[in-house]
Amino acid sequence: VFYDIKTGLKLKESSIEDSPQGEVNITKEFLDYKAVEGVLIPHRTEDNFGPMKMDFKLESIEVNKALDADAFKM
Repeated sequence: VFYDIKTGLKLKESSIEDSPQGEVNITKEFLDYKAVEGVLIPHRTEDNFGPMKMDFKLESIEVNKALDADAFKM
């Protein structure tokens, strides 16, 4: 795990995972931090799984949204 020394924000995670094709290097970069109710949250991540790359973008976020108690009933 890599952090920015000045801000303390997480920049990247890296790991090696076993797969049917052998070991695969997996990295995830955390980008485009924006404040949401005073908390910096990455609004974009880049995930690399060996030769495959995926880009995720956060479109909306809700913090402390009220939930109906029925959502927790089984």
